[in-house]
Amino acid sequence: MTETRKRIRGYDNYEVSDQGNVYNTKTDKKLALVENSNGYKTVSLSKNGIVKTHAVHKLVLYTFNPIENAEKFQVMHKDGNYANNNLDNLCYGNPTDKRKLRPIPRDLKKLENMLIDSIRNTITQYTKETGAEIMAIDPLAPITKHIEYR
Repeated sequence: MTETRKRIRGYDNYEVSDQGNVYNTKTDKKLALVENSNGYKTVSLSKNGIVKTHAVHKLVLYTFNPIENAEKFQVMHKDGNYANNNLDNLCYGNPTDKRKLRPIPRDLKKLENMLIDSIRNTITQYTKETGAEIMAIDPLAPITKHIEYR
């Protein structure tokens, strides 16, 4: 698939592609994308010595499918994958639309993280008399049959 690039409004030295890549037109190099704390890909652009960070999915949709008052809408990923910034995967919507498109993997990721956190916390048994530790049990013991005695 051929990648189409367009200049980013307000930034003469940068272009964004319909596949979610951002380029510096002076060097013709693809810029590194950074994942923010919400899982969205971002990129830093410089203009007149001032650096600003922008969400890539917004740059793509605003550039290739500009609409009036675009800032009033949310840019959504149809497949729920925040790393997929292809133009075909992006659309404008409102918070209600966004809830309908909320990705299941994101909820599963939260569940996975909770499970990992609970696994990391070992269960420790102590003697009643002295309070000395007698053993630590891995919460996965029923699965892995692993018990560590100390």
